Amino acid sequence: MRILPSLLVLVLAAPILADEPKVHRGIPYAEPKNERQMLDVYAAPNAKDQPVVLWIHGGGWRAGDRSSVQKKPQAFVDKGYVFVATNHRFFPTVTVKEMTGDIAKAIRWVHEHAKEHGGDPKSIFVMGHSSGAHLAALVCTDDRYLKAEGLPLSIIKGCVPVDVSVYDIPKRLKDGGAVATATFSKTFGEKDDSQKDYSPVAHVAKGKNIPPFLILHVADRPETKVQSNWFADRLKNAGISAKVVAAEGTNHGTINANLGKSDDRPTQEMWEFLGTALKKEQAGPVVNGLQLTLSADKMETVISKDGKTEKAVALKLTFTNVSDKAIKFNAYDFSWSRIKGDVKATPADAVRMQRLAADRKLAPPVAGDFFEIKPGQSWSPGSRLAFPGSFPENVGAKVVYEVVRPGEFRVRFRYSSAKIDSPLADDIWTGEVVSNEVVITVKK
Repeated sequence: MRILPSLLVLVLAAPILADEPKVHRGIPYAEPKNERQMLDVYAAPNAKDQPVVLWIHGGGWRAGDRSSVQKKPQAFVDKGYVFVATNHRFFPTVTVKEMTGDIAKAIRWVHEHAKEHGGDPKSIFVMGHSSGAHLAALVCTDDRYLKAEGLPLSIIKGCVPVDVSVYDIPKRLKDGGAVATATFSKTFGEKDDSQKDYSPVAHVAKGKNIPPFLILHVADRPETKVQSNWFADRLKNAGISAKVVAAEGTNHGTINANLGKSDDRPTQEMWEFLGTALKKEQAGPVVNGLQLTLSADKMETVISKDGKTEKAVALKLTFTNVSDKAIKFNAYDFSWSRIKGDVKATPADAVRMQRLAADRKLAPPVAGDFFEIKPGQSWSPGSRLAFPGSFPENVGAKVVYEVVRPGEFRVRFRYSSAKIDSPLADDIWTGEVVSNEVVITVKK
């Protein structure tokens, strides 16, 4: 009888554990079946439409395994992600080009099979440590690898490379001297052309849909510090969001081992980065096969001392045909008659509105006003949208929004299309589709 109270105390004191992930191991992502071209999937038993993280192990391009994931699978699943750990083939059996091709094939597998494991094929993030960080950064900047798999770079919503020193290989060899040259020239080749081709920096450019980057490195490791900041600067110069986080009190091994721990600063930065990227890319509901997505280049800005918003948030509207047949799209008089934007501010008086009408004459429609969007394709209007700024109101007017005090601003757009009297407009898409809501914070 004395044992029972003790047992009761032990039961009550036991921690409440989160559900363990459901694991599918050894899934081949390429043919013929090869142990080095397999991946493992970790997901909650009831997962549905969750973002997917693809993790690439380190090992100097010569070693490592997908099983080396520490606490990451549980941490990501607990946060509502599907976690995928992948292998790739090694040097010298294959080149770095073929290794990166393996990663692209793994991404294609994730895109094609995510739903089977409760994942969202439209929300894929790529991460890796050490050599895996290099492969992650390369596949997320050099769009040739995903194009070879029939995929656009835009399917990647974010990239998190962890502590690698070869974003710019020629620069690394120059800065590192003889030791670096001897080490890396074997892997990347001795010719400058091949070294540049394997350098993520060399592929950074505007207009490629390169995803935002969170670049983590050990604070007191000079070579990764220099390369991380150099890479981030190149990304920013191309208009791509990039943040560098230096991990204090870690080394090359522990920065990886600690990722996923709640008290780890790089982990906290990672959760914030992922959350922000997901807020930017959520899409609105599908109406008659058409979906409208509103994205932003950042989620917050500031009011300067003179009371003006320091830098406007650039907005982008993307129309996507998610049906199985072509949609004839009505872009006639697009800015004035098809699109309406609106803003809800908290507090309500944080924004000032001014409506501007236009005295305009409508030109007759031309064929280009009624183009088709094929199944799976997207289109974005070329007109610039920004907040604060002017939004069309689809009644022959525009509304200018001016921020007058700090606050939270919820921005949304809608597109309307109805039948019009023109032979060019036969069988056009009709209805109204609403975008997702983007929340922008303006601080002092």
